Amino acid sequence: MERDILAQKIKNTYILRPSLIGGKRDEFRLGESIGKGIMKLLNPLFFGPLKKFKMIHPDKIATCMKTVANTSNNKSIINSDLILTIANSNNNE
Repeated sequence: MERDILAQKIKNTYILRPSLIGGKRDEFRLGESIGKGIMKLLNPLFFGPLKKFKMIHPDKIATCMKTVANTSNNKSIINSDLILTIANSNNNE
């Protein structure tokens, strides 16, 4: 689906690929809760090429979405580590 969307060549089309999304939910999902607990422990170990697997908070995803919608970005596919970088750079301005 991503390939087909990007093939349309629509200007400013971005595909965000977040890792496990943290934060609270209204509904309970056992597997997701276990995964979040494990990821909290493992997050500090994810660096270098593994940092794209770090858990990410929904606020960071939203900030990244707003930023790329209002600026030009040379990447069409934005993985979790770049989502975090873009969100953090926006918060520092």
